[in-house]
Amino acid sequence: MSYLFIPPTVQMGPAGGHRLFEFYTLDVGITIVKYEGEYLEFLYPDEDFLSLCEKVYRGGYEHTVSDEDAQELTDAGYDEYLTEIV
Repeated sequence: MSYLFIPPTVQMGPAGGHRLFEFYTLDVGITIVKYEGEYLEFLYPDEDFLSLCEKVYRGGYEHTVSDEDAQELTDAGYDEYLTEIV
């Protein structure tokens, strides 16, 4: 069995001081990585750092994961972002 993992997102607006910027937001994906056995979150990860990580789940993408990976993500608190694929 496998699972679909869609990393969490955060709503962000454009930078600047104009008041109209308050009305425009979009979802930005958070990248989840497993580094030295610990799961970490990054908005804008460095490519050199990503190459050192055991697992990388890029924000804004859908990832198919195994039962084992799904259990690790559940244990790390990301169970609400997992969907069982039938």
